[in-house]
Amino acid sequence: TDQIEKNGGLHVIVTFMPSNKRVEEQAFGRTARQGKRGTGQRILNAANLTHNKDFDTQKITQLRDRIEAEMLSDFEDYEFKVITLKDELFAKFCSLLNKIRQDIRKTMRLSSTIKNEVKSVFTNVAPSVYESNVLLSIEEQWAMFLRKIDDQKSSIDIEKVHKEYAEFSERIIKDYSNNCVIKNPYYHIVIGNDLVINDSSLISKYKQAMEHFDRAIELDPDHSAAAFAGKGWLLLKGKKRLIFSNQQDLDYKESAVRAFNRALEILSDEMAVLTSIQTLLQQRCPNINTALSKQLIQKINILGTYCNSLENVVTVVRKSQRLIQIKAIIDYPRRSVSTNKREVARRIISYDRIEKERGELCDIRLISHDHVDNDIMDAIQNRKEIALIKDDENQFTVLYKKKKEKSSLGSWKIENYELRYYLLSLNYNRTILDRKECSKIYVIIYENVTINNGYIRSDFSVFLKDLTNDSKYEITFNDLTVRQDSGTVDQAENIIYQAVSKHVLYGAPILNNSGRYISVSITQINAERLKAFLNPNIEIKEATRDVALVQLKEKSSFFHRHLLPEKWSLDLCPVNLDIFLDNNRIEMKSNLQARDAIEILKKRLPEENIQCNLTFISANEISKVLKEKVLSNSIQTIEFIELDGYNVKEKLRNIQSNSITLEISDSKDKLLEVLTCLDLQYVELYSYDKEKSNHRNIREVVDKITAERIIKEYEKDNTTIRLIDIPIHEIEEIIDKCPNATYNISFIHIRNFDRLLKGLNNELVNIHFDELELEPAIKLIRQIRKENLDFSLVLKKLTKGQAERLMKEAPVEQENIEINKVKSLNELFMNESRPHLELSEFSGRGIEYLLEISEKRFIPWRSIAAVVTIAAVQMAVGGILIASGFGATVGLGLITEGAADFFTAYRAYSTRQFSWSDYGKQKAVSLIISAVSMGFSAIKDA
Repeated sequence: TDQIEKNGGLHVIVTFMPSNKRVEEQAFGRTARQGKRGTGQRILNAANLTHNKDFDTQKITQLRDRIEAEMLSDFEDYEFKVITLKDELFAKFCSLLNKIRQDIRKTMRLSSTIKNEVKSVFTNVAPSVYESNVLLSIEEQWAMFLRKIDDQKSSIDIEKVHKEYAEFSERIIKDYSNNCVIKNPYYHIVIGNDLVINDSSLISKYKQAMEHFDRAIELDPDHSAAAFAGKGWLLLKGKKRLIFSNQQDLDYKESAVRAFNRALEILSDEMAVLTSIQTLLQQRCPNINTALSKQLIQKINILGTYCNSLENVVTVVRKSQRLIQIKAIIDYPRRSVSTNKREVARRIISYDRIEKERGELCDIRLISHDHVDNDIMDAIQNRKEIALIKDDENQFTVLYKKKKEKSSLGSWKIENYELRYYLLSLNYNRTILDRKECSKIYVIIYENVTINNGYIRSDFSVFLKDLTNDSKYEITFNDLTVRQDSGTVDQAENIIYQAVSKHVLYGAPILNNSGRYISVSITQINAERLKAFLNPNIEIKEATRDVALVQLKEKSSFFHRHLLPEKWSLDLCPVNLDIFLDNNRIEMKSNLQARDAIEILKKRLPEENIQCNLTFISANEISKVLKEKVLSNSIQTIEFIELDGYNVKEKLRNIQSNSITLEISDSKDKLLEVLTCLDLQYVELYSYDKEKSNHRNIREVVDKITAERIIKEYEKDNTTIRLIDIPIHEIEEIIDKCPNATYNISFIHIRNFDRLLKGLNNELVNIHFDELELEPAIKLIRQIRKENLDFSLVLKKLTKGQAERLMKEAPVEQENIEINKVKSLNELFMNESRPHLELSEFSGRGIEYLLEISEKRFIPWRSIAAVVTIAAVQMAVGGILIASGFGATVGLGLITEGAADFFTAYRAYSTRQFSWSDYGKQKAVSLIISAVSMGFSAIKDA
C-alpha cells in the first residue's frame, strides 16, 4: 500500500538458512517488486546451526554455495549422463517396440485388417488384446532393464550399457520370433480368454487359446488358477465347426474337471489367506467400515462367486458322465476260536467314478519290428497298449485291437510325411511314448485307430477280472436322465427292463425276474423336502393371506365355489387352517372344505398381516401311489447325516425300525473307550491301506480286538467306526461318552412311516428303498421324476458274471456339454455399487468370466424317423399323383408338405427338440391353408 511505501516498503525476514541461492533469492524477491522500495534480512536460530564450526553467516552462505556447486558438478558428471543415456536407449526401445507392433499387425488375418481399416475411417481403432499384452510384457522387461541401471551405485560404463541393451534387444526379438516373449502368465491368460470369447467356426482360435493357457501354467503353475479355468472352459467348448457340432477332444470332460478342480485348489488357498487377513484385522480393529476391511470383504465375495461358478460347472459335467459305482462284497468264514491273527468277517471294496465305455486310454509303445514279442501282443489284445512299429526302411505301422472281433488285430500304415519325419527322431526301444510331450502324436493315432474301428481304451470294467467269483456285487447308476422322444425314454427304467424284464429285446434278461435285486436311493436330500414327498398331507406353513387364498383356490374349482350346491361337498380334499397374528394362534379350524376356508380368509382384512398354516388332508397323490405300490413291497432305510448327540437321541425317540447302524467320528482315544465298554463282536472300519486311491476305497468288518489294534495304529488322531445292529440303550451310552462326536445314524427297515415323518426336521438325509421288484421300482422312479429329485439306481446281490454283463449292456448314454451363457463378474454389480478397483485387479489376472453350462439334449431320433417317414410318403404319393395326371394340384401340395416335414426333421435334429403337439398344430394349419387354396383354385377354374 502507499502507507507501506512511505515507511520504506515491504520488509522480508527469512528465519532459516535456505538450502540454495535460488530459494534465498525467491524469498527476498517477494519485496521491492516493480520499482518499489523494500528490504530483507535473515534472522537465524543458532540452535539450527550447531553443525557448523562457527556462526558466521557469510561463511555459512559460502559453504552452502560451494556444496550446491559441487552437487551441480556431480549432476553433470553422472546423473545428466544417465538421463542422456536413458533418452538414447528409450529412442532405440521405441523403435524396437514399433517394429514389433508393425509385425503383429502384418500377421493379422486379412479379414481383421480390412475391418480395422474401415473402422479407422470413422473412429480410432484400439490395438488387439494380443498386441496390447505382448507390448505390455516387453515394456515390463524394459522397466526391469532400466531398474538395473538405477541400481548401479558406481559410475556407469556407457559403452557397456549400450552393449547390454543390444543383448536385451536381440533377446526380445528372438523371444518374439519363438513366440515366448511374454514372461508374465497373466498376459497369456488375458489373451487366451479373449481368443475363447472371439472363437468362431470360420476362424478357429482353439489351438492358439490352448497354447496361451498351457504357457501360463508352465510359467507359474501355483498361481495361474484362471489359466486352469480357461483351459477347462476351452475343453468344454471344443473346436467350432461350420455345419457340424463342435469337435471335442478325447476325454475332454475328465480333463476339464481336472482343470477346474486345480483352479479351485489354487483359489481356495487364496481365499484362506484373505479370510485369515480379515480375521486378524477384525481382532485389531473391530470396525468393519474401514477401507481395508471393505476391500477384503469385496475380494472374498468376488472370489467366492467365481469359485461357486466353477463348482457348479464341475457338478454339471460330473452328472453328464453318468458315473457308476461298483461295490464288491466279500464274506469270509468266521472262526469260532479267537486268535492273535487279524479276523476279517467282511470286506467291501468300492470302485467309484467309473464312466461307462470310458476305460483308461491305451499307451503307445515304441518298438522296432524285430522286437515284437508275445508280451507286446498280449498288451494289445488286452487293450492296454497300441504299438507303433518302425521297420528297417523307416516305415511306421500302428498295431491295435479291432472292435467286434475277439482276437483280431488291425494295422494302419502311416503315410503322413510330416508325422513320419517327426517319428524318426524317437527311440524305438520298447519305451512308452510320453503322453505330455507327444500329445499331438497321441491325438493323430487315436483318431485314425478310431476311424479304423479299433480300440483306443482299455476295458472300463477290467478291474472286475481281479475279483473272485465268491463275491457279491452292487452296481450303482447315478444321474440317469429322462426325455421325451415319441414317448418317455427313461434311462433308469431301461436299465431295469434290460436287467430284469422277460421282454428284453436282445437275449435273455441278466437277472432272475423273481429276485428282489433293485434298490432306489435318494441321497443328500433336505429332510423337509423328503417329508413333503412322502407325507400324504400337503402342508404349507407361514403363508400370507394372499398366498393361502391362491393355494386354496387351486384345490377348489370354480364350479365347487360358485355353481354347485353347498351340500355337494365335492372339493378335492378337506383342509386344516391355522391363523396366526404376531406368532400367536388366533384361529384354528379342522376338516374344512376349501371354499369355507376361502371365506374365512376373505373376512380377514389384508392390513391384519396374518400368517396361515394350511394342511390339505390326503392331497398328496404321489404319497398315495407310494403307500399302495411301493412301501409295502420294499424295505426302507433312512440315514441321518452329521448329527450331534442331542439330535441322535431325538431321532431314537421318534423313529422305529428293526435295526440301527451308528457311525461315529471322534478321536482315537474316545473310540477306543467306546469299544472297551461295549459288548459287541464285530466293528466296521474304513481301511487306510496303501492300495486306497481316489477311485477305490475299502471297508472291513473285523473282530473287536482287531479293531482296537488297527485304531491304535492309525496316524490320524480322528477316525470313524461303524457299529452294526446296535441297541438303543448302548447308543445313548455312547453319546454320553462322546458328547462332541459327529454321528451318522441309519434306521433299517422302518416299521412306522407316520412316526418317521415326525422325525424329519431340517437335516440332510439319505433314504433307500431296498428289495424292490420290477413294477414297484418303476412306480417309485416315476413318482420321483414328478418331484424332479435326484436318485441313484442300485442293483444288488449280483454274481461276477451278472455284474460284468450289466456293466456292458446297461443303456447308459451321455451327451456333450454346451455352454449356454458366458457373463463377466462386472455384470453381477449395479453401476453405482460396482467395486471397480477389485474387479480390475481380478480381471488383470484373468479371473473375469462365469460359465453357465448344461448337457445337450439327446437327439429325438424316433420322432425324426417318424417325421421323415411321413415326409417321404407324402412326397411319394404326390409324385405318383403328378405323374399319373390325376390331381396334380393335390400332388404338388403333398410334395410341398413333404418338403416342409423334411425341414421340420432337420430342425429337430439341429435343435434337439421336437413336440408332436406343436407338429400337429403346424400340420393342421398347413393342411387347412392348402385345402382353402385348392378350393379357391377349383372355383376359379370353374
